[in-house]
Amino acid sequence: MTQFKQFELVYNQLKNLTEAINALIEKEEYDIAAEEVAHKDRLIQQLLNIKKTIKFTAEERETLLLMEQEMQDNKYINIDVLKKMHHEIGEEIKRTKKKVKVNSAYDEYTPEQQGIFVDMSD
Repeated sequence: MTQFKQFELVYNQLKNLTEAINALIEKEEYDIAAEEVAHKDRLIQQLLNIKKTIKFTAEERETLLLMEQEMQDNKYINIDVLKKMHHEIGEEIKRTKKKVKVNSAYDEYTPEQQGIFVDMSD
C-alpha cells in the first residue's frame, strides 16, 4: 500500500468518525461524543505524521487539497451547530432563572400568611 493510499484510508476513517460524532451530538449523547473526540484527535495526529513523510505527486496534492477543504467545511458546519446549541442553552438558562425567581418569590407565602378574602367563620 502506498503512503498516499494509507493517508486516504486514515482520512476516510476520520471523515466517518466525524460524521458519527455529529450524529451523537444531534442525539444529545455528549459523553459518548466526547470519548470519540479523543479517538478523532489521534487520527488527526496520525494524518499529520503521514503527511510529513509523503512526497505528493501533482494529482495527489490536488486530492489532498480537496480533502483539506472538505474537512475545513465540516469544521465550520460543526462550529455553527455548536454556536446554535450554545445559544439554545443560554436561552434555556434564562428561562430557568426567571422560573426560579418567580418560585422563590412565592415560596415565602403560605396559604395561612396570605389570608382569606371571604370570612367563613359565621
